[in-house]
Amino acid sequence: MKKSLIALAALATVATAAQAQSSVSVYGIMDGGIVVDNHSATGSSTKFASDGVLATSRLGFKGTEDLGGGLKANFNLESAISDSTGAGGSSVGTTAGTGDAVSSLFDRQAWVGLESSIGQVQLGRSTRFDFDAAVTNDPFGAANFGGAAHVVFGAISYNGRAGSNTSRFVNAAKFTSARVSGFQVGYQHSFGGAAGDADKSTGQSYAANYAQGAARLDYSYARQNDANGIKENESTVIAGSYDLGVAKLFAGYGEREKAGVSVKTKATYVGATVPVNAKVKAIAQYSDLKDTTADAPSATAAAGSPTAGYDATVWALGLTYDFSKRTTAYALVGGANNEPGAKIRATTRGATADAGRSSTAYAFGIRHNF
Repeated sequence: MKKSLIALAALATVATAAQAQSSVSVYGIMDGGIVVDNHSATGSSTKFASDGVLATSRLGFKGTEDLGGGLKANFNLESAISDSTGAGGSSVGTTAGTGDAVSSLFDRQAWVGLESSIGQVQLGRSTRFDFDAAVTNDPFGAANFGGAAHVVFGAISYNGRAGSNTSRFVNAAKFTSARVSGFQVGYQHSFGGAAGDADKSTGQSYAANYAQGAARLDYSYARQNDANGIKENESTVIAGSYDLGVAKLFAGYGEREKAGVSVKTKATYVGATVPVNAKVKAIAQYSDLKDTTADAPSATAAAGSPTAGYDATVWALGLTYDFSKRTTAYALVGGANNEPGAKIRATTRGATADAGRSSTAYAFGIRHNF
């Protein structure tokens, strides 16, 4: 009997150790908000932004296994999700990403990798480094309202230029080094898989950043080739932040180019987050967008009329209230001032803006992390 008890105790110890070495967790965000947007000359629209305003609603699975000797195996599967219809993946309305010909279930992340003291490798679908840099140094984060991420990455397509909104690579290997004395570098390559041609449908992304104490500075570059091996889109992001304690300041520059139609947009922005008290935080951002493509008069413009510019400015203000570490209420207001040809909006949650119309948008909602 005593030997049996000792054996059972030993087995329990082994099982506990195995569980400690390997773990899988479920996580997510549910963000439901009401958006009022007067982007159209016909009047304001009011809608329930079921896939999130302050953050895109999502459901994810992630895990890690300790392989010994400081080596770990990791994976991450993450899907956008609608909290009004239950739809998941790119059917929610988020960009499916370069290389996706069909709807993707795990449209946000789908990778497996290894991690050690020198860094981490991810194989599969993951965010591009230029998108990482924009989101990290944006006072609104990856919000679908007001922030630099959606202004920089969406401007070309918002202006109706058949541009690319790509923020992720598929079929990719992504390496991020460990941080040494504040410095970190990264490289990402998306494989095209075309026989006899290493350029078709491929992509590359580079990154270098410094983060030490209150300061952070990021540089990133990315390029995607089309099915013919010709540059489809290219972007550069340089951005940073500094935490003063009483406020955290942000600033950045981003440019995106759509090849083939010679479309290029440049955006600069400044912003800040200010903790009002332990529960309330104020957010502000101002972005200036320059479309460097040669302006051309619209098809309906009268002879001799001014050309239709595509530049715009976007501003946004917000207040958040933390009910707890996991639940936050928010109230946001923002606006866009467009030149005659521009269709930029303060929020991505709504229909395309009328060309040249300056608009204001409001959003109220709740975000819950789990």
